[in-house]
Amino acid sequence: MVRVPGVLEQLAWPMRRSRRVVGDDPAGNPHVLGLPVDLRGSDELGPPLIWMVSDFAPLLLKQAAWVASLTQSMRTSQRLLALVDGIWRYLHQRRLVEGQGAGTVGPA
Repeated sequence: MVRVPGVLEQLAWPMRRSRRVVGDDPAGNPHVLGLPVDLRGSDELGPPLIWMVSDFAPLLLKQAAWVASLTQSMRTSQRLLALVDGIWRYLHQRRLVEGQGAGTVGPA
């Protein structure tokens, strides 16, 4: 368990997942991850559709928070919670403030 925070920090740092990606930074999209989300009701207009959610930051935030809840080490927990805070700030900066998607997180 002691090594897990370092691994999660390494995942966040090179890909700038706890910081905003600037310009054409190659670390902005190292690979496509995704979770399938069924678009309910789409089958009423044609074939059922699936949306692949491929944002790594929320997945990393979820994992770091989960591991922080499991650890019994105060130091390890503090490292993970600091990482969670950094990722949360990153997502908060991406929040859409106007338009149809206001209040949601926009693209990186």
